[in-house]
Amino acid sequence: MLEHYFAKPETVDQIRELWVGEPIEQYVIWLAGQGYAARTVHRLVPIIRRFGEIAWDLGARNLNDLPAYVEPFIEIWMKEHKRRSTKKSRRSSVCRDLKSTVERFLKIVVPEYTGNSKQRRQPFSYHAPAFFSYLRNERGLSEISLARYFLHLRRLEKYLAKESLRKVVAENEEDIV
Repeated sequence: MLEHYFAKPETVDQIRELWVGEPIEQYVIWLAGQGYAARTVHRLVPIIRRFGEIAWDLGARNLNDLPAYVEPFIEIWMKEHKRRSTKKSRRSSVCRDLKSTVERFLKIVVPEYTGNSKQRRQPFSYHAPAFFSYLRNERGLSEISLARYFLHLRRLEKYLAKESLRKVVAENEEDIV
């Protein structure tokens, strides 16, 4: 299906050689099935390709790891593609578009991924998926206590994601010097 959208065989080969090459092809098949125009596919595939590269650099090693890297990807993308416009509304619009593109991709290629937009994901759900059910069922915590855990663990998760991003950037800077 990639050959239908990309004329150069090198481009198709480069996409297929990526660790997320097969999921990207699956995504392109889905886009074609939904009737998306070729120019839309040409716009979306580089975004997903870059998402896969950044997620790999930050530690993703399989498709189930990808959802944890949506926010760090958006931060990196925005730094890489600085706009002349400093309007906050323009920046938030670009962030929303990036997030919806990546989440749509994840909904198609990651089993049981529902997205973060409409339903809030539990913190550390990819690393400790049964933690909140353990707290509820085994430890007997109330919903209020669980909500407090949720709030504080969400902040911890964001902090750890930023620190891991800083570590990768620092390592890359050391390689350059």
